[in-house]
Amino acid sequence: MGEYRRFVAYVYEYRKGKKEENCGFVKVESWGERCTMELHLQCPGILAGTECKSYAFVREEKKMRGILLGSCKTEANRVSHTLETSPRNIGGQMVALEELGGMVFLTELGAFFGTEWDDIEIVPELFEEFLKEDSQEKEPEEEQKEILKETTDEKSRKEGGKEAGEPEKREAEGILHKENTEEAEVSEKTEPPTEAENVTATEVQQEKPMPGEAYTPFEDGDFFNCRKIKPGDLPCFSRKNCPLRQNRFLLYGYYNFGHLLLCKKDNGQQILGVPGIYDQQERFMANMFGFPFFRKSREIQVPGRQGGYWYRLINSPDFNQRDGFQKDGTKVQ
Repeated sequence: MGEYRRFVAYVYEYRKGKKEENCGFVKVESWGERCTMELHLQCPGILAGTECKSYAFVREEKKMRGILLGSCKTEANRVSHTLETSPRNIGGQMVALEELGGMVFLTELGAFFGTEWDDIEIVPELFEEFLKEDSQEKEPEEEQKEILKETTDEKSRKEGGKEAGEPEKREAEGILHKENTEEAEVSEKTEPPTEAENVTATEVQQEKPMPGEAYTPFEDGDFFNCRKIKPGDLPCFSRKNCPLRQNRFLLYGYYNFGHLLLCKKDNGQQILGVPGIYDQQERFMANMFGFPFFRKSREIQVPGRQGGYWYRLINSPDFNQRDGFQKDGTKVQ
């Protein structure tokens, strides 16, 4: 019989990389060939029916390597889950309980919870899932191409399995438009709107004001008419942009910063932005979920990091549409 061990570790929520209040605990018991980990979280804002993944982690150089132990469905404002593994083979990765630095719990909508019992600070940006030997060592760019290729619509696959490569040609979840891709450089400069365009914008505002709060996140004039919006405003967009309503990167940004960004470029093209930070890991996630461009903003303050907005081009929303039809009775495409 192996040595009996039992301990309780407090779990904290991390927002914007910062440790917040205690919101629960995990009880660990180990004896013989059995190790159980019992999680209990109470956190306002957790939605019922979403997935929560549980990881044990080890420290490797500066990284926190997460070993996936299992997942469960959340309840409203709480998570309860009991996991079982081998104390000498945690998660099937030949790692002993004594080697662990703690545990991390990630919800489907981007909430990050963690506990450490090695007295070393948890830094969410350093966490990454441990990959088995037969699947690791992939180049991030190559892995991203495979993911984007799987999410490209069926028509594109039949036409030859076009690979995603340059940011301008990525079609994550089938929501980038071919006619917009050549205009998608971050530093693009175009001529100011014509008088006719200004008249059209005025007429639309007279019909019904855009939702959200007027906002000035950028110092230059490339983007204008910017507004803070919520995911609830997204049904106003074309059906071609419907996947955005369940876009996990978008929901993750909203969860952490409390808003999304809607604005226009000089040429009248609509922009949808997600607040976040600029680093290699977030750039990979942003590209994977269809937000390949970044613009810094002083309004997004994250200590020691470059804050701003990951953004993409979108169909212009029609805030006068109702029940799937335009104001003139035609059906939304």
